[in-house]
Amino acid sequence: MADALQTCIIVLVAVIVLWLFFSFQSLDPSDYGLEYDWWSSTVTDNNGMAFTAGRYWVGLTKRFIIFPAMVETIEFSNEYSNDDGLTMPAIWSRTSDGLAVELECSMQYQLMPTNITKLYRQLGTFEAAQSYFAQLAKSLIMTEATHYSAHQFFANRTTIQPLIEEELRQVFKDRLFASLQFFQLQKIILPHEFEDAIRNTTLTLQEITISQALRDKKAVEWETELLKMEQHVSVRLNEAKAQAIEVELDGQAKGQRLLLQAQADASAILVKARATANATMIQREADAASVLAARRAEAATVRLKSQTYFNATNVSYHSQAVSYQGMLKAVGSEDRFLELMKVEALQNVSWKGVTVSVPKGSDPLSFMGLGSSS
Repeated sequence: MADALQTCIIVLVAVIVLWLFFSFQSLDPSDYGLEYDWWSSTVTDNNGMAFTAGRYWVGLTKRFIIFPAMVETIEFSNEYSNDDGLTMPAIWSRTSDGLAVELECSMQYQLMPTNITKLYRQLGTFEAAQSYFAQLAKSLIMTEATHYSAHQFFANRTTIQPLIEEELRQVFKDRLFASLQFFQLQKIILPHEFEDAIRNTTLTLQEITISQALRDKKAVEWETELLKMEQHVSVRLNEAKAQAIEVELDGQAKGQRLLLQAQADASAILVKARATANATMIQREADAASVLAARRAEAATVRLKSQTYFNATNVSYHSQAVSYQGMLKAVGSEDRFLELMKVEALQNVSWKGVTVSVPKGSDPLSFMGLGSSS
């Protein structure tokens, strides 16, 4: 009886230990988890977030559905890759000008812990979701490839890659509940004919580039030679300018000396001419003064003679006037004075050669109007 009880206790303890052991679940730092109850077929998260790294009490009927917390890779390539992630064949598409193009690319994405529940309810487990991710990304890349020409793929890969990456990032965020971290457009395979044509074009461009480089080299050499010649010409020009300045300064000095000599000679000639002119002017002034003095003396003599004659005549006229006044007083009347003056005038007249016809018996004085009236 005691042995049976002991066995029951041991079995009970073992059951409890096993129950406790299987009731705990743990998640690694590289995992997210959703709690799945197989008894009630329900899935729950941790208050809107996926369960992260740690140890959890879940019970015997529950377990975690694991999703990766690390960055995952999807690669489209014809070469085997040892990296963790999903590898699929390269993507075939067509360019905008109708040429077939094969694209090898890869992308890295990370699931968002706040959207793990939505992801599970729409796509199921991570394996199923990852396959859907790859198919959707492939479809999008094929569609985007049709927007670019073969030449753009060949020449502008670095421009096309970020454009496709932006479209993928938006789709991963809106429809796949994940964050696209990186996208690499690794290899672009175009038809051989196009690649040959591009290769020939590239060779031609290289030859053109080489020719342009040779031309630029020659141009540089010619410009260098031209600069040397210009510098040589500049040196010779400066030397010529220096010689010209030296000649000019020498000429200016000689000209200055000649000018000073000419000014000195002109000053001497001017002084001599001024002295001669002064002497001539003094002589002429003396001669003019002598002539002026003679003319003034002659004029004074004439004026004195005229004054003397005027005074004598004036005295004579005055004396005569006084005499006439006395005669007027003597004769008593003005008429008798006039008759007397007529007689005196006739006395002063020369009668030689004058014949007067007087009628017989007439008074000559009466004929002349000098006789006395009866």
